[in-house]
Amino acid sequence: MNLPVQTTRKPSSYLFYKGEDFILYVFSLLLVFAGGWLAFPFLPVRILFAATLIYLGAFFIAKHGLRLDKSCFVVIADGLKDSCSGFFSRVYLHRRMYLVFFSGFLLILLIEWILKTNNGIAPGFLASFPFMGLFFIQFIVFFAYRSVIFIAHMVKAPMVLEFLQGTVWQRQIKGISIYHHIFHAYVSSLVCFTCFFIPALIFWRFIEPTWFREISLNIMMAAVILVRYTGDIKLLRAKGISTGMFLRDIADVIRLDETRYRLGFHKRYHSSRFHFAVSHGHHHDAIPYALTGGPGSGFGESLGEGFYQVPFFRPQFLYQSVIMSVAFYIDILSHQYLPGIYPYARYVIKEQVHHFAHHFGSLSPYSLTGIYNPDIETGYQPAGRKARWFADLSKKHETIENQELDDFLNYSYGKRYAHVAEQLGIVYR
Repeated sequence: MNLPVQTTRKPSSYLFYKGEDFILYVFSLLLVFAGGWLAFPFLPVRILFAATLIYLGAFFIAKHGLRLDKSCFVVIADGLKDSCSGFFSRVYLHRRMYLVFFSGFLLILLIEWILKTNNGIAPGFLASFPFMGLFFIQFIVFFAYRSVIFIAHMVKAPMVLEFLQGTVWQRQIKGISIYHHIFHAYVSSLVCFTCFFIPALIFWRFIEPTWFREISLNIMMAAVILVRYTGDIKLLRAKGISTGMFLRDIADVIRLDETRYRLGFHKRYHSSRFHFAVSHGHHHDAIPYALTGGPGSGFGESLGEGFYQVPFFRPQFLYQSVIMSVAFYIDILSHQYLPGIYPYARYVIKEQVHHFAHHFGSLSPYSLTGIYNPDIETGYQPAGRKARWFADLSKKHETIENQELDDFLNYSYGKRYAHVAEQLGIVYR
């Protein structure tokens, strides 16, 4: 069964680029290039990064055309002004988190300074921490994993084309080889992944982190997580709604907590021409398979998230290399919307990821955390026509239990999330 071809881009909402967005798109590439130039001191890396961005600009022209819209400059000016306002609002919203990590960071710097003024005390701990090397190891690991996914889709390119025909993507892929679209998503994913780490790499490059600082930040963050969430987990267990797994419970509480904040930001990305074209649109310009995930955002958005989440005040190993790697891996699995091709869509069905509909022409569901209760309250139907189409397609090409399909269409996780949110006093905004 084919999904009807339809467009949901209204005057006040955005899901795909158009030719007149070219100047805004180039502006986003310039932001990324400036960040990459500051983050990476190696000339070969800078040249490769620049060449990659030039390719993306050329692909935009081939796909959407080139129309020089002078109003883009007004959009940029207004967008930057709005971004500044949003920055201060978000800092205020998370002021306690910023205060905790910033205060802890300053305390660690003070202790480090005291150690440095006392020669011979723990000199090994004051040696430079190889933050850039650790980043490249992480990049190489994800590069290899993404390459496997990329090759799997190239091998089954005709199947990819068959899936996308008869959907909202039919117009988007017209005129360009499906192989080129698969490659474009692959390149975009690598740039997006890098963008998330650029703010921290710039910060670390100029403050020269040490082993002492890294170890201290790891201890501090572990303590913050335990203090922040242990009480919530105890409450869930007392109410009998715990999963029985401490880390899973923490992940669920964090997702619920994030949902109430991120819904508003995601809606803004689709209601503002500037925020869509500069921040989020790259995520929707790539065809909907696993590589659009991890971090699952656009270039400007990834730069912003990398900055807002204060990764430079957090440990690189525990936060950047471990926690974020796990999060990115899950996000990659959560964006596999082409069944029958590695890494397969069963994870999407099993974990009831309805975000797929958002990549097939629907604004809703907006949730980025897998919690769709707020979207259901505003009209999203988990068992609607689009969800049934995806479920049928997944069952046709993969081995999926009927119970898993029923749970997916009924969004059975929603009841637990609603109960947890009620017990923790979480109200969506």
